[in-house]
Amino acid sequence: MTKEEYRTAYSFVAYLCGKAVNGEKPDAAVVEQINLEHLYHAAKFHMLTAACAMALESVGIKDKNFTEAKGRAKQKAVLLEREKDLLFSRLEEEKIWFAPLKGAVLMELYPAVGMREMVDMDILFDAAFRERLKAVMEDMGFTVEQYQEGNHDIYHKPPVYNFEMHAQLVEPQYEPVAAQYYETMGARLQKTDAAGYARFFSDEDFYIFLLVHGYKHYKLGGIGLRFLLDIYVFLQQKGGALDRAYIEAECTKLDMAEYEKTTRELAFKVYDGLPLSKEESALLDFYFFSGAKGTEKHYFMKEIREKGGGKKGKIHYVFRRVFPAMETLKQSYPFVYRHKVLIPFLPFYRLIKGLRLHRKELKKEIKKLKKISDKR
Repeated sequence: MTKEEYRTAYSFVAYLCGKAVNGEKPDAAVVEQINLEHLYHAAKFHMLTAACAMALESVGIKDKNFTEAKGRAKQKAVLLEREKDLLFSRLEEEKIWFAPLKGAVLMELYPAVGMREMVDMDILFDAAFRERLKAVMEDMGFTVEQYQEGNHDIYHKPPVYNFEMHAQLVEPQYEPVAAQYYETMGARLQKTDAAGYARFFSDEDFYIFLLVHGYKHYKLGGIGLRFLLDIYVFLQQKGGALDRAYIEAECTKLDMAEYEKTTRELAFKVYDGLPLSKEESALLDFYFFSGAKGTEKHYFMKEIREKGGGKKGKIHYVFRRVFPAMETLKQSYPFVYRHKVLIPFLPFYRLIKGLRLHRKELKKEIKKLKKISDKR
C-alpha cells in the first residue's frame, strides 16, 4: 500500500471502531468504499481487528481474516480473564496486595467480549514480595521471560497467557516527573474490601495513569488508535461522574495538562466522526502511523532529534545504547548498579545477550538507523 492508501485505511478503522463501541451500524455508502484487505492490515497494526469485524458483521459483511481475528480476540479475552481470577486468588492466599492496570480494567468497559484486544495482563503488586511472586507464577506454570530488568517482570504460559507484573508504575529514566508523583502511590490505592488484598484506583486516578502511560509512548515511539479508543470508551462510561477539577490539578503536577485536553478532544472528534482542525489532522496522522505500540522509526527520530539531530544525534544514540545511563542501570541492571566495578563489562554482556536472543531486532535497528539521514 502507498502512504495515502494506508491513511485511507486507518480512517476507515477509526470510523468502524466508533460505530462498534457505540452499537451503531456503519453507513452502507461508506462500507462500499472499503478495501477489506487494506482495512485488515491497518486494523491489525492498531490491534483493532475485532472491533472492525463486529462493525462489519452488523451490516452483514463477514470476511475470513476479520472473523478469525475476532474469534482469537474473544478466546484470548476469556482465557486471560480466567487466569487473572486464578492468580488473584493465589495472591489473596499469599497476602500480597495487587491491582489490575490498563487493559485488565478497560476490557470490561467495552460493549462486547474481545472487542478490546489484549496482548497481556498488566498487574501492579507489592514490590516487597517480588521474589515470592516469582515463585507463585512458576508454581502456576508460568515461564519467567524477564525478571528485575525494569519496573515490571514478564511471565508467559501457553497458549496465550502473558502477564506483566509491575513492581513500579513507571520507570524513572523515561518518566522522572511521574516517578516522583507515584512515590506516594500507596495512598492512591483503595481496598476492594477491608479484609482482602485486592486494590484499585479511583476512576480519576485510573484515568490519570492511563494518560501517563499513553504520554510515555507518545513521547517515545508514538501510540495509536487503540489508545484513543480506550480514552473514548473510558470517558463515555465514567466521564460524567469524574472530578474534573482534581484531574486538571493532578495533570498540571505531571506536566501533561495540555496533553490530557488535546487527547480527550481528539478522541471524541475521531470516534464521533466530527471535523478536525488542521492541527488535529496532523496529530491524528501521527497516531495513524504509530500503530498500537509506537514504531522504532518514531523512537529513533525522537532520540536523535533530542541530541542535536543528524550524525551527531546518531552517534549519541549509539553511545547510549552501548553505555546506558546510571538511571537505566538502576532500573534494568540493579546488580550491576550495586556493584559498579562490573559496569565496564556490561556492554559485552549486552552484546552477547542481544546476539543470542535478539539478533533479528538488532539487525532491524541497525538498518533503520542507516536509513535516517545524517543531515540535520
